[in-house]
Amino acid sequence: MARTVSAGKQPAKKSKAAATTRPSSRQPTKENNPPPAPSAAGPVNRTAGNNTENAPADEFDGLTREDLLSMFKQLQSQVADSRKVDDEPVIPRPKGTAGKDFKLQDEMGLKNDHKLYSTLRASVRGYVVAAQLDTQVHWPHQPKEKLSKIFRVARKKHPYLRRFAHDWATEEFAKAYSKRHRAHSNSTRRRLGGQAQDDFNQEMDGDEENGDEDEP
Repeated sequence: MARTVSAGKQPAKKSKAAATTRPSSRQPTKENNPPPAPSAAGPVNRTAGNNTENAPADEFDGLTREDLLSMFKQLQSQVADSRKVDDEPVIPRPKGTAGKDFKLQDEMGLKNDHKLYSTLRASVRGYVVAAQLDTQVHWPHQPKEKLSKIFRVARKKHPYLRRFAHDWATEEFAKAYSKRHRAHSNSTRRRLGGQAQDDFNQEMDGDEENGDEDEP
């Protein structure tokens, strides 16, 4: 007898889509594993056998090991000086007048370092001369542009002077030099001018007594 299969019990056929193996997310595909982006510096050329990269030339080419060490030590020194200055508290201007109400060397923290104090003072004097500051002009009337240049150069060449608020220590050096130079110039002018006047008067008196006359 032939077996009859009920219409509701027919075995379901596997769909073609279900039988297809789905790719695992772990398997590399174009979507989840894109090709590496090209380097901004361009492709790297490697020499076969030693993997040597052809790097572009820079400003350090041609320098010896000693040159590089010297440059490194210089940079280290500059950074150390900068950090040392930045860590120092800003020193405000003391009240009163230098030389009368306070001693400049003490207020600058250089009471026991006369060598550095003398170096700073001599440098600021040189900057005053280089700026062609007219010492016959009193300090309040000095051109601000020249004073600004003096302060800027002093701060750059001597980082120690940066710790004084509004360059008051540099200003005291420059002001003291200007005042002394003006007093010395006036004294010399009076002394030489007075002696010249005496010599001239004496010569004129002698001519009158002898009756000398100028030759035509």
